[in-house]
Amino acid sequence: MHVDGPDGIRGAIAGSFPIGGGYQHFRHPNWAVKFFLDAQQLSLDIAQSGNRADSSPLKSVL
Repeated sequence: MHVDGPDGIRGAIAGSFPIGGGYQHFRHPNWAVKFFLDAQQLSLDIAQSGNRADSSPLKSVL
């Protein structure tokens, strides 16, 4: 994730690793950060619930 630099890539996640890789090469797709933050939030929610099946954040999705 870029935390500094030009406005066009600040806060962006590269579409592939390395940046010239096979998928979304030399690009910073706008949805990459959203999916990354969604995954981080889900991880926090699961950790805070104590990983109990009856209080899992996934229960409402499944």
